Amino acid sequence: MIIVLVGKFEEDKFLRKIKDTFGKLKAKDVSKSKISTAIRNYRFNQLEERKGISQVYLFLGYQVPGFISPDTFKLNMLWGILSAGMSSRLFKKIREEKGIGYNVGSFLKNFGVQGMLAAYVAGFDPKRFKEAKKIILNEFSDLKTTLVSPRELEGTKTLMISQHDDILENIAKRGIIILEREANKIPYDFRDFAKLIKKVSREDVRVAARKYLTDKFTLTALVPEGFKKVPKISKSSIL
Repeated sequence: MIIVLVGKFEEDKFLRKIKDTFGKLKAKDVSKSKISTAIRNYRFNQLEERKGISQVYLFLGYQVPGFISPDTFKLNMLWGILSAGMSSRLFKKIREEKGIGYNVGSFLKNFGVQGMLAAYVAGFDPKRFKEAKKIILNEFSDLKTTLVSPRELEGTKTLMISQHDDILENIAKRGIIILEREANKIPYDFRDFAKLIKKVSREDVRVAARKYLTDKFTLTALVPEGFKKVPKISKSSIL
């Protein structure tokens, strides 16, 4: 059990209340099952046809390490370069240059020992399915072969730090971050985010891209009924 309180409060009064409420509970050891931290990606496509929709909603991504990994901030920078702000790669290439979809970007989800990094394009013409997929994979390939420019790296860091500072200004979100740190045993202080993200180099980004943005990706998509551009691939016929 983790109790988090943030904001203006009387500490002594709060602690007395906690003791009165939970003080009679006896502590006991709880056995913990061993959690596997192995990252196992493989090539897998899953297209699900839906009645009543006319557009495609595509996600393409990987299982990656979570907060406990030394690559945490390298993965954060990959996410930032791909989709932090309107100057990010996926937004500019897919939405601004190609006009494919309105909701474009990527997300990085951490669940302690494991996480998920994925790009997405939501709501676009089914005829442009292959084009959207190709653009995403091309951006991944470029990150693996070419160093990001110093300007792109520093601009992305500045934006990410600003966004993180905005989150910390929200008391409720700050409380959630404290809770997540305690529950997931996150080995860094969230107040050190700026210092840690600034340490990520251009080569760090390329190394992380080569390590995690492989050809063993999972692609899922909601597609209109009757969509035949890309055949379904079942789990029994994984590439």
